[in-house]
Amino acid sequence: MSLIIFNSVLKIDNVEHKGFWRVVASSSESEVVFLACIPEKNESEPKKSIHSQSILKPVPREILLDLHSTGILKIIELEVDPQLRRQPGDLDEKSQKIYQQRVKVMTDFFKHDKLCDALYSSRGLGELVSNAIKLHKCSRVYVYKLFKLLCVHGFEAGSLHDRYDMSGAPGVKRPFTEGGNKVGPKTNIVKVGGTEDFPQSGVTAEDRVKIIAAYDRIPNPKPSFQEMYDQIIEKVYVNKYIQKLDGRVAVMPPQGSFPNQRQVRYIIESCTSELDRLIAKTTAGHFTRNSRGLSGHAWEGIAGPGHRYAIDSTIGDIYLRSSINRAWIIGRPIVYIVVDVWSTAVVGFHVCLNGPSWETAKVALFSTVADPKLIGELWGYEARISLFPFPTLPYELMSDRGEYLSIAARNTSKELGYDATFNPAYRPDLKGLVEVLNRIAKDKQYFFLPGAIDARRKELELRTDYKESAYTLREYAQYLHRIFTHYNLTANRSHRLTSEMIAMGVSPTPAGLWRFGHEVGCGYLKSTTFSRLVTNLLPLRKSVITKKGIYLGQLEYDFSESANRNWTVNARNFGYSSILTHTFPGSTSKIWWPDTTSSNLHEFKLSMNARVPDDITHYDWADAYAYNNLYNRDREYERLSQSIQNNIDVDALTANAIRLTTEAEAQYFGPKVGVNDARGFETKTTTPAPVQMSVETESEPEENQTDAAYQELMDRIYSAANSQRKEEDDAI
Repeated sequence: MSLIIFNSVLKIDNVEHKGFWRVVASSSESEVVFLACIPEKNESEPKKSIHSQSILKPVPREILLDLHSTGILKIIELEVDPQLRRQPGDLDEKSQKIYQQRVKVMTDFFKHDKLCDALYSSRGLGELVSNAIKLHKCSRVYVYKLFKLLCVHGFEAGSLHDRYDMSGAPGVKRPFTEGGNKVGPKTNIVKVGGTEDFPQSGVTAEDRVKIIAAYDRIPNPKPSFQEMYDQIIEKVYVNKYIQKLDGRVAVMPPQGSFPNQRQVRYIIESCTSELDRLIAKTTAGHFTRNSRGLSGHAWEGIAGPGHRYAIDSTIGDIYLRSSINRAWIIGRPIVYIVVDVWSTAVVGFHVCLNGPSWETAKVALFSTVADPKLIGELWGYEARISLFPFPTLPYELMSDRGEYLSIAARNTSKELGYDATFNPAYRPDLKGLVEVLNRIAKDKQYFFLPGAIDARRKELELRTDYKESAYTLREYAQYLHRIFTHYNLTANRSHRLTSEMIAMGVSPTPAGLWRFGHEVGCGYLKSTTFSRLVTNLLPLRKSVITKKGIYLGQLEYDFSESANRNWTVNARNFGYSSILTHTFPGSTSKIWWPDTTSSNLHEFKLSMNARVPDDITHYDWADAYAYNNLYNRDREYERLSQSIQNNIDVDALTANAIRLTTEAEAQYFGPKVGVNDARGFETKTTTPAPVQMSVETESEPEENQTDAAYQELMDRIYSAANSQRKEEDDAI
């Protein structure tokens, strides 16, 4: 049965084999399959008196087929503990040392062919165990202990993580150390080649003291952060005024010479606790009531399909358009192609815009081994299946010595259990199949930078045929899917057919060779859970949880369990929190969150209220958003100037009203008038008299002049209020 493949988990419900079993060895040349029992509880510590084969059980393949046909046997996915999905770079020094030593000792046990050679021989695992003992100077019990961990948790390097998290040891706090030069990314204007006329200054210790002092002087309940920022800048950094006939005018300090909103927010949050800030935003009563993330043929020496994949990337000789506005140019794409060397079939591809790196190469590998229907859904096309069975992780992945020759690439190969092989430098002929399939001239690429739309258009206009550019990124991916599917089903591979293949009627195409290899049992397939593929291959992005929902790059996502977990409640009372989510760059329609408290991988879907439809890529959204915010500093400076001047005008109006009231009270010696009587007098005085106007009535008292000034001021206040951003807590 082709479904009984290495590392898959079987659930059997009959009396003799009841329980969960992992496939350890399944050779097409033998009628016996070696299964390892997976206990319900953690029993990874073996007893010294128990022989290794006591955890293995040889079962005739015919029995498994009968059980599967009657529905007693099922192929299932068994999720592992989140601690076993940790990345090597996230481990502390002690855990990383233990992990690396365990992986070295068990290197041969990850390889299915060596397991088959050992288990189907008379000596069993003895030879593999003896080699590991001699090579790494360890004990026999140690090797059997690690082998049982692989049988229980899966034949991936992550199964060998230590479990010190279960020992109850407390975590070690690492307080932040302040000091040093001003840090932070460059502004978009600098990135696109421009220069800052007013570069942003850093924050000194004196600035910190002044800002906190000004923050403390703002009475509780404190207003919104926007209003607090305006008041702090005015009180601390506006040191010059101009006296005019109609009042004082503030002279703004040079742009960039005072802290921006991000710096002020950081100072306040680093110097005050969450609880103090929450208390400062409300009254004591409200607080009490409511505030309780080479040469020869490429296929020579390869046993069959799935054993070796080759991957390569190139720059597409085409300029793509933005999905948001087709008048925008987003640049030239980078195309990753993954080819099965034995069958010459294109098993996967990926299109991106950022420069070649392992982060994008991993997404290409994800596109190869994930469900083709899911990849089609993410790119927006209906998947045309050309390869059966679906491609899985290969035995080895062959690539150039580029971004693949890195610690991150090495760690991924260990985590997912495949070998990584590299070509010697300047030898693309050893991987000529992928080089030919690219068929796209390699040329210099204009580096993709969100917001650099004008710069890319200038480069495009230098080309004589730039108007031929019409595809968006998603349309180009759909085009490549059709091209590669057509290639798999129609490319002539008659020279590969042997007499036996001809007699069996094998189709002389890459898809035909792929299917034939798996049908006769020389193909390689490996079962890997979807959560492992997502957590190891898709890039991580930080999402934030606000009082309004979950946001990634200001795009709102829906999660069915968000209300049950009280995420928005905590965000409303204690501020933002963040989670790490995995994204597919070609689609904003969904993201995935690995739950740290369980083994579940949750899917977040793009909200109907999001700022983009679900057929937009992350590249398009980042490009449009950055372009819109390219000159935000100039707009913010103008807004701040108007706000500070408005505050000065309000203070002057208030002071004048207090002065007039004080003078009126000092000059009045008559009887006290009640509120109702005063309102009646006011109504009578404001009602126009039906008499002819005299000379005295032509000059109105000062109240009308004050009222006109007040109305003008109110118009300015409402105008300023309407222009402010209404979504202060949107995550960026």
